[in-house]
Amino acid sequence: MSTNSESVSAKEIESKILDLLNERLSESSICPSEVARALSEENWRDLMPSVREAADVLAESGRIIVTQKGRKISSAVEIQAWALPRLGCNTIIFC
Repeated sequence: MSTNSESVSAKEIESKILDLLNERLSESSICPSEVARALSEENWRDLMPSVREAADVLAESGRIIVTQKGRKISSAVEIQAWALPRLGCNTIIFC
C-alpha cells in the first residue's frame, strides 16, 4: 500500500497496530516502523510520530502495552526506538 502519510488517520493507525499484533503469536511483538511501512511504503518515516501517538492512545486505554528492552514504558512518544509486544492479546514492545 502506497499512501500519502497526511491522509492516514489516527484510527487507521490504531487499527493497523492491532491488526499486526493479532497476526503474531501472543509472545511476539511488532516494531513501530512495521506499522508505518504497512501504511505507507514511500512515506513511512513521516508516519512515525503518528504511530507513536497512536500507540500511546492504545496503551492508555489498556489495549496494548508499550515496552522497551523488556520493560514497560509510560510513553512511546518520548522515545525514538521501541517495539510493541503482545500482552495476552495485544502488547507492543519497543526495541
